[in-house]
Amino acid sequence: MEAWEENLQEKNPKMASRFSYFKEVWAETFPDPDRAVADRMAHRRKMAKMQKEAEALEESMTPEELEA
Repeated sequence: MEAWEENLQEKNPKMASRFSYFKEVWAETFPDPDRAVADRMAHRRKMAKMQKEAEALEESMTPEELEA
């Protein structure tokens, strides 16, 4: 599907933008519960990864750096 959309973008950019808008509206109108759960889980994984990176950075900092 992605290859088809890229091909559409190259050959007919005006139709590609309308198709993109149609996909967004369709997803908002008829939400897929499985996709919503997957999106929430991906967001939570991303936030957890960022939190772990921040904690690792804090552990490697000296007390002077932490105060600043």
